Amino acid sequence: MVPGNGFIIGGSSEEGAGLDKSENAILAGYDDVWIVKLGPDTCSTFPIYSDVDQDDLGGNYLFGACEYTGSEFVTNMDDCDDLNSNISALLPEYCDQIDNNCNGTIDEGLVSCPVGPSIILDASYGGYKRDYITCSIPTDDGGFLLGGGSYSNTDDIVTNNGEMDYCLIKLNESAGVEWIKTYGGASSEKITSINKTVDGVIFWVDIPVQVFPEINQNL
Repeated sequence: MVPGNGFIIGGSSEEGAGLDKSENAILAGYDDVWIVKLGPDTCSTFPIYSDVDQDDLGGNYLFGACEYTGSEFVTNMDDCDDLNSNISALLPEYCDQIDNNCNGTIDEGLVSCPVGPSIILDASYGGYKRDYITCSIPTDDGGFLLGGGSYSNTDDIVTNNGEMDYCLIKLNESAGVEWIKTYGGASSEKITSINKTVDGVIFWVDIPVQVFPEINQNL
């Protein structure tokens, strides 16, 4: 540091005049001593915030700086979710089950905002090959009977007679499997609709195929 709070820095350079350098090297391509005197530091720092979602609203504090470049930095912290451009303290509330304006309340002031159904449970059934469900009916015990087709002969569906077989899956009210049955021959078969009758269950491909009394006993 020199009097007046300036600075002297020194080193070497082989560059010609231009930008910050006022003189050419004595012999181009060879280093000369280069001395630079700087004035006092006039930096007055201000906070810089991240703008990951590029909405011109800052999220997390990064550092203090005198200057900054790049659209990924801003000087405000008006974004409570810097990963989502649809959320900030400057935005209105939308009907989307999200706190868009960062005030801690979801969908406030939207009296007619519809709320969609939520998923209560989901489950998967099948084997190592393709399996399909094309229809279903409720059963008397609160469960369901699912109908479709299956190529599988492993895991949940252990029997296959060739190509796609008719496949019936009986579920309890919690979507747990009570039993799985397959029917078919060497060609492909797939159930397209199911009806419960007095003496069994009848299902269709294009026309009624067969009644299965033993299934009715388990519904």
